[in-house]
Amino acid sequence: YSFQTTAYNYSTQAEEPVTVSGKSKFHLIYNYNVGYHILNRDGGSEQKLQPYVFLGINAVLLGRADQPEVYNQYMDLKRNVTTEGLSFGARGGIGAVYNITDRIGVKTDLGYNFQYNFEADGYNTEMYNMFTNHILISAGVRFRFLED
Repeated sequence: YSFQTTAYNYSTQAEEPVTVSGKSKFHLIYNYNVGYHILNRDGGSEQKLQPYVFLGINAVLLGRADQPEVYNQYMDLKRNVTTEGLSFGARGGIGAVYNITDRIGVKTDLGYNFQYNFEADGYNTEMYNMFTNHILISAGVRFRFLED
């Protein structure tokens, strides 16, 4: 991560622009989606193209940002990194599966993720969160092992 802010420099004893950057630790994110296929099956044969809509939820179970090194030289940053807190979200979108065979298909989807962050760091400043609202795009291969 990297962002710009201002902070008080110990050495110069003045407020200066500063770049805050660092790395994140390992993250574990839980995601659960529910989808609805818009077109139904016709007479028992599966359609080649199956459009769908989906809704889902997610939560960051483990992980956080490391404390940036800039904190060793500066104080009173106008924007701080969230290192402790809770992050969860809701998502929705559209997609389609193209069935190559009755067992293999390719899929793609497009949606938006609304992410909510609650900081527990105790700062009274604007916070930088690693997980924010964002557009999501995915593509993949679907393998089908069981019959409906």
